[in-house]
Amino acid sequence: MKTVQGLLKEGTGLLKEVGLKNPARDTELLLGYSLELNKLSLYTSPNKPVSAEKTALFYSYISRRAVNEPLSYIIGTKEFMDCTFLVNRNVLIPRPETEHLVEEAIALSKGFLAPVALDLGTGSGCIAVCFKKAVPQAQLTAVDVSEAALMTARKNARANNISGINFRRSDLFSALEENEDFDLIVSNPPYITTEEYAALLPETKLFEPELALQGGSDGLEFYRKILFEAPARLRQGGFLLFEVGYRQAGQVSDMIESTGKLKTQKVVRDLAYIERVVIASRI
Repeated sequence: MKTVQGLLKEGTGLLKEVGLKNPARDTELLLGYSLELNKLSLYTSPNKPVSAEKTALFYSYISRRAVNEPLSYIIGTKEFMDCTFLVNRNVLIPRPETEHLVEEAIALSKGFLAPVALDLGTGSGCIAVCFKKAVPQAQLTAVDVSEAALMTARKNARANNISGINFRRSDLFSALEENEDFDLIVSNPPYITTEEYAALLPETKLFEPELALQGGSDGLEFYRKILFEAPARLRQGGFLLFEVGYRQAGQVSDMIESTGKLKTQKVVRDLAYIERVVIASRI
């Protein structure tokens, strides 16, 4: 029978052999997940025997990780803003930089008694759920073109005990009523260029949904689509918030100004000092 120490050594060796960057960390996490033990418990009981069933489960996880499947998909969850989100290959794995987008939306919501808000391209629902948790009085609609993504988002709202989000299938604004408008529109659209997408690491390119990543030849396709209709959907004094990619903030700001109805108010940098969030207001 295998032991904890033996499996740690074996798994680390296998992941190291295929060239993964953090084989020991990944092995610890996957073995701990397989055995329902934390890291400390793994190392304080190195000679603990592991059943054949649990060993097979661990091997299956290591095999998936060895072909670059993201840890979050193997484990099935990802932490984001003090919440835990279910993730699968139908949704993008939440990134830490997106927390800046949510934080700015929460801050701006304080200017409204009961803000009417829209999350465009909700994916896992991480933006909508965290916003609604912080601003429970908000009237929030969250849309996505993918029904599979919406199923995951609804599960995440329930898992985090959040109610009152109106999840709807829509290609951006297409399924909304003509008279629906908002105080806040928040979006983290696909913004990776076609060239960048081709060069992505296998962990992202082979597993995360292309639909949620690729923003056309220049990465700006979805900003153009959103800005074509956003001015008519944004109430006077309302705000539009975008997450943007590396070196896109200036271009997106120019696009905002070119509408003639919106004005760039603020650009927020992430922890890597990259301009990550662009905030516009309705003129």
